[in-house]
Amino acid sequence: MKTCEHHGHSNRFNRPGNKIRSILVGIALLVVGGIIVGNKLGYVADSLFNILISWQSLLITLGIMNLTSRKSFIPGIILIIVGGAFLLPEIFTFGVDVSNLILPAILIIIGLIVIVKAFFKPKHDDFEKHFSEKEIDFSEDVLNEKYVFGGTNLHIKSQNFKGGKLEATFGGGKIDLSQAVLSTEGKNYLDVNLVFGGFEIIVPRDWNIVIQTSSILGGFNIKNGISSESIDFSKELIIRGNAVFGGAEIKRA
Repeated sequence: MKTCEHHGHSNRFNRPGNKIRSILVGIALLVVGGIIVGNKLGYVADSLFNILISWQSLLITLGIMNLTSRKSFIPGIILIIVGGAFLLPEIFTFGVDVSNLILPAILIIIGLIVIVKAFFKPKHDDFEKHFSEKEIDFSEDVLNEKYVFGGTNLHIKSQNFKGGKLEATFGGGKIDLSQAVLSTEGKNYLDVNLVFGGFEIIVPRDWNIVIQTSSILGGFNIKNGISSESIDFSKELIIRGNAVFGGAEIKRA
């Protein structure tokens, strides 16, 4: 399923959900900083520190942040479940080895979520079009796409492309920017957040691609490397974001 939202940068960043998420990010940074300081001063035991500052806790934190948005609620639940499932064996001692049960338990829970979602089919008539992978021409200057259990191949034809946001949970597709022209109004950021999802992003050969991402059992990589002499450094697209059990492959046209 894909939901489309095409808005300018100012409207996107002024939404109440984004404000709450920003506050949560600030609180998370304060807490992490306090935990690190407390550990250095001896107030936070190493065992507790290793639990609180871990990739499992990061998944849970990201999940909580996603709960602030109705459209990201299900991905948030999945992140919390995955993080919590892998964190429990670190906290509690079980009579049996539960490490081999974590993955099937996660699959069962996600399966239940998928079944529940099936009973809440979106009301719009083009649900099947959104759920299925389609090829769509996209001429807006700002990309703001969200995919959940589905995907779309987008051909970006904007002649003033400013970046935007791309999110996928158990979904993905192809983003073809080979016919796009970057905006010259400032820095162009494409925020990519993936949870069990993946994308192929095709860019013109002369674009300067800067990767600023973090990954957990996933990653972002650039294929078809070329010499720096072929790159126009005035055409810079900065790709930011996170990948959890997913990733993106950037290819040059």
